[in-house]
Amino acid sequence: MADPSALWTRFRDHICDDLPRVLSRRADLPSRESDAYLDYGLFLVGGLLADQGKSAAADFQLPLCRFDWGRAEGNELLAAELLYDRDSEEMQFQESHSKLNANQAAAFTAITAVIAADPRRACFFLQGLAGTGKTFL
Repeated sequence: MADPSALWTRFRDHICDDLPRVLSRRADLPSRESDAYLDYGLFLVGGLLADQGKSAAADFQLPLCRFDWGRAEGNELLAAELLYDRDSEEMQFQESHSKLNANQAAAFTAITAVIAADPRRACFFLQGLAGTGKTFL
């Protein structure tokens, strides 16, 4: 095959024509992606090539997937957890973070710094009197 990338571009709609139906049963679809089925097709082709010890991108110059399909593949509970609106979550975070008092903000900063530095060592016990905002934090 002289140009696998051109072959993919020309026939991808035909190769992936049944994938919109398959994806309609998944809970982890990327939001706002009208051509998610093509991205999923790339994921499936990449998996088939990987089984043969090949790389879709390196060996065949096919585009990389934009969405991490393998992250929840075969795990419906994980797929459901990954189905959220990032913009909405960011707005909720900003709103909640602005309401932290000084002690809560200091704890939040300390905890997130340790998680960023070494997530495997990040283990915390948050203690305080009732009403101090542990649950909110």
